[in-house]
Amino acid sequence: MVFPLDGRTGSFLLYLHGEPGGGPGAERPVLCRCGIHFKPVIGKIETLFGTSHPFCNRHSDGHNVSSRLSAITSGPASLFPCPADQYGLDVCIYDDYELFRPVVLHSPVHRKTQATMILLLFSTFLILLFLGFPIAFALGISSLIYLLFTDLSFVAIPQKMYSGIDVFILLSIPGFILAGNLMNASGITSRIIRFCNALVGHIRGGLGMANVGSSMIFSGISGTAIADTASIGTVMIPSMKKEGYDSAFSCAVTATSSTVGPIIPPSLPLIIAGTLTGLSIGQLFLAGAVPGLLLGVGLILTVYLISVKKNYPKGDKADFRTVVKSLYEAFWAIMMTVLILVGIVGGVFTPTEASVVAVVYAMVIGLLVYRELKPSMLPGIILGSAKTTSALMVLVGFANLFAWIMAVEQIPQMIADTLLGITQNKILLLLLINLLLLFVGAFMETIAAMIILFPTLLGVAVEVGVDPVHFAIIVVMNLVIGLTTPPLGVCLFVASGIGKTPIEDIVRAGFPFLLLCLFVLLLVTFIPEISLYLPGLFYD
Repeated sequence: MVFPLDGRTGSFLLYLHGEPGGGPGAERPVLCRCGIHFKPVIGKIETLFGTSHPFCNRHSDGHNVSSRLSAITSGPASLFPCPADQYGLDVCIYDDYELFRPVVLHSPVHRKTQATMILLLFSTFLILLFLGFPIAFALGISSLIYLLFTDLSFVAIPQKMYSGIDVFILLSIPGFILAGNLMNASGITSRIIRFCNALVGHIRGGLGMANVGSSMIFSGISGTAIADTASIGTVMIPSMKKEGYDSAFSCAVTATSSTVGPIIPPSLPLIIAGTLTGLSIGQLFLAGAVPGLLLGVGLILTVYLISVKKNYPKGDKADFRTVVKSLYEAFWAIMMTVLILVGIVGGVFTPTEASVVAVVYAMVIGLLVYRELKPSMLPGIILGSAKTTSALMVLVGFANLFAWIMAVEQIPQMIADTLLGITQNKILLLLLINLLLLFVGAFMETIAAMIILFPTLLGVAVEVGVDPVHFAIIVVMNLVIGLTTPPLGVCLFVASGIGKTPIEDIVRAGFPFLLLCLFVLLLVTFIPEISLYLPGLFYD
């Protein structure tokens, strides 16, 4: 039997509200429109899809559709006409009880069409990506082509883009970008490098180690790997080549060490993770501190071992006075990270307010302490920061549109069902997720991948007992490692442009660093305390 709605057949929208069994104060169910009784609706779903449908089996308690819906009948439930007809669907269930996520059910007659549309979406995206289109435009154009071949209204484009960026916490991103640019214009990069070189420059491979150390400090200002590679690389790559280091090695060290940036706070990918899921930004920042330091120390050790093997040069040992002077010059940059982290964790200000505090702090240090930042430079710095922010917001908007289309086609549920269908063993599942994210990170920009995949994979991870904050760090580490892996590792291309070195040479020189990153990733994945120790000290 097919229930008619507005003269058409085969589509309806069912809203489920309340806890299973009806929580305290739950109202009785609202009568379904069009005179359809609730129990026939249950029978309709089972007739179309059977109890073997993924929606029936995706719940850990094993409830099928009938028992799941029957359990909620003491809470409000309503049946409304649904634009799902435009999707060629039979049933579209929006389940508020399950993490407010849309669950779209396709009957067998429409699965072929669904597969065709999924193929069209992803093939268009990959073709545009390999043709060299920016990731934001690849997402946007592939979404537009998808909409052209469906009956969906183009109104969805501005709606979904706006809903993706209409989040208060995202206001912190332009603030952190501006603060980083202000500090960089104040000459902070050269001061950080001088301090790190004064500490380790006398050790063999010391300049390479100073490169890594500079990235660890600078990451607390920029929060992005690309900005780190560009700022540190402009100074360090030519200096290392001049001192006798291989060009490929110099570029590889710079590109790989920049991956620390999105892990050590403040981190733009972690802000996105908090925005998508409601996780505490303060907890995420604290959770990234130890893994970031562990990765940085591991890279320094790797640089030293390679430098000893290849007999790279070492500099003169700096005297105590030089070390103290360089520390004083770099002190204000280090304090910026401390100010942001302590302020957020201590509840003094929100992440958005912290970004504004960082801007004021950067202007005071640049104008009054370092005195290299001139008022005449401010318009150019603000304009450059606005361009960077605009590009990032366009990326977030198109990624949100792409993620919505994936939800319409039920792709996130397919991914979750596939992973859980392979295994529900926590260790094996985390290994599978790591492999998936490493692959995606090699092709897709970090923030876009976060928006599209993170909520889905988080649901899978939580189902097998992984802490959400811990999992956020795992995802970010996987994706930033992809920034230094071919074929589309953005940091590789930035370093290659600065060092005038072929990508192939950098990849070969960076292989030991890639192995180190993977080793640290496994440690962080399977030893949750590395990520959760600091959040556990400051949060319940």
